[in-house]
Amino acid sequence: MKTRNIKYILALIVGLPIGLAEAKKLPSVNVAAIHIHQKELIGAKRAIASVHTEDESEVNHAIAQIVFEETRKSLPEAHKSQASKISKTIIEQANKYEMDPLFLIAVIKHESYFDPEMVGSFKEIGLMQIKPTTAEWLNKDVGLKSIDLRDPIINIKLGAAFFSQLRSKFAKDSRLYIAAYNMGAANVYKLLRNNKKPKDYAMKVMKNYMDLIETLEISLMKEPFPVKFAKN
Repeated sequence: MKTRNIKYILALIVGLPIGLAEAKKLPSVNVAAIHIHQKELIGAKRAIASVHTEDESEVNHAIAQIVFEETRKSLPEAHKSQASKISKTIIEQANKYEMDPLFLIAVIKHESYFDPEMVGSFKEIGLMQIKPTTAEWLNKDVGLKSIDLRDPIINIKLGAAFFSQLRSKFAKDSRLYIAAYNMGAANVYKLLRNNKKPKDYAMKVMKNYMDLIETLEISLMKEPFPVKFAKN
């Protein structure tokens, strides 16, 4: 068991009353969709859903609590009061696009370290580091009344919609659509035409994701298995 996960589970236990209380207020996760997305990301042997437990609510509560705890502890102090609202949005958008909310957490942790005010070197803004021009393009489908990329709720809604589009575009090949979020679909296609596959960005996001999967396994008392990217 990794030291990171031992410390994390201890932190969960210490903060259990707060974490459980807040998690119970969050929307239910789509366990069936999560299982499909996890198989896509890490393979069927590692995916966790109702097939691994007699009580689907165990998975729901575990994921909801991890989403809340990761959000609360990662947000800068000035934004911690928004932890419940942001956690709710992460789960709602994951449900809307049939994704694992832990995957959205992994992306946010890599992109911005959960800092809603972060601005990247190419003018990407907010939690999921979205460019204003990309946001305007995405909003044609999302339909938000205003676009303030420093607003965590707006940022997550646009970022989740972008991943959903890329996931469809790349036939649910996780390595490709994760890379396309960072480098653009056109650049991924260019690599593929040259018989190359992108890997660096996707591997960094997946490292965060696997930490979260291991935490989920431990919280459900599951034994972890070695894993690489799922082969599509």
